[in-house]
Amino acid sequence: MTKTYDRSTDVLVTFLGYKIDLSTQTAALMDKYAKLYIEARSHNPLLAKFAEIKCGMLQALLSLLGISTEELQVIQKKALKGSLEENQLLFEQNEYNLEMMELFGGSKKDKGRKMILLEIREQIKKTTQRLGCDTIVTEETIVLAKKKAVSQVLVDMNQEKQALGMMLEFYR
Repeated sequence: MTKTYDRSTDVLVTFLGYKIDLSTQTAALMDKYAKLYIEARSHNPLLAKFAEIKCGMLQALLSLLGISTEELQVIQKKALKGSLEENQLLFEQNEYNLEMMELFGGSKKDKGRKMILLEIREQIKKTTQRLGCDTIVTEETIVLAKKKAVSQVLVDMNQEKQALGMMLEFYR
């Protein structure tokens, strides 16, 4: 048997004789809400639906704890912005890895790895579209990311060349 008691703005839930004070968990619940809000926009439909259900339940609980709709919208906007930035970074790293595979790969295993990286690109594209941003993964951004990745590979190779040259001079 579950009962809910209001005590000023705090909420106590009694479950099997134990009193649970949820007001002390508000910050953690808000963080969980932000995470679930983003997971509800996943490329995986099953994960997205499950997270959407959990997000709705958590939203109701936070409303019960006195969190206003405006505060929840602020949380959503922050989570959305952070997720888009993270997906942008993941996209750039994925393109860097794809270029490394193009430049230095050649075995049958590398073909499989390349297919995985291409699938990750598609997942990032679907996720960012579900987050409401169609500009992160486009043909143009793919080309720009490839150019950036190739120039980064060149910088990395030059640094490696210098380090090997210094080691060679040291051991002579």
